[in-house]
Amino acid sequence: MKVEVRPASEQDRPVLDRLLQYYLHDFSEFDQTVRSDHTGRFAYPYLEFYWRDPDRFAFLIWYAGQLAGLALVRKETDPGNGERITELAEFFILRALRRGGVGRLAAQQLWGRFPGRWRVEVSAGNAVGYQFWGRVVQEATDGRYSQSLGRSGVRQFTFQIPTPDETGPVV
Repeated sequence: MKVEVRPASEQDRPVLDRLLQYYLHDFSEFDQTVRSDHTGRFAYPYLEFYWRDPDRFAFLIWYAGQLAGLALVRKETDPGNGERITELAEFFILRALRRGGVGRLAAQQLWGRFPGRWRVEVSAGNAVGYQFWGRVVQEATDGRYSQSLGRSGVRQFTFQIPTPDETGPVV
C-alpha cells in the first residue's frame, strides 16, 4: 500500500483548509462547540500558525497518488515536568479511504518523523476513533503506552517512540 505523508507548504494552505472543512464537519458530531458560521464554513483559527511557529508541522497524506487526508502536529513543553511532547493536533482521512490501513500507515510515518514522547487525544464521544487509536498505538508501542482522561472527558494516549538507533527502524 503506497501511503505518503508529505510536509505541506504554505502554498498547500488552501488544500488543508478544504480538508479541514470535511474534518470539522465530521468532528462536529462529537463536539457540540464545533459549528459552522452563517456562510456554512467551519473556523479553524490555528492553521496560519503552522507556517509561523517552528513547533507546528502541517502534512498532507497521499494514498496511491491521490490526496487522502491531513495531519497537524505540534510540539509542546509539559508544564508539570518540562518534558517535550509531540501531539497529534488533528488527523483526518477521507471517508472513502478509511478502514483500509491508510490512517495506520500515515500515523506510523508521522511517529517515525518525530521520535520521542507522543500524545494523541480522542474526543469523549468518538468511539470509532478511540478504537482506531487504541489499535494503532498498541501496535506501534507493543502495548507500552498509558491512557488517561483529560479535560472534558477527552481520552489521551501517551507513549514513547524510540529513535531508530535505539531499536532499528520504527516504520
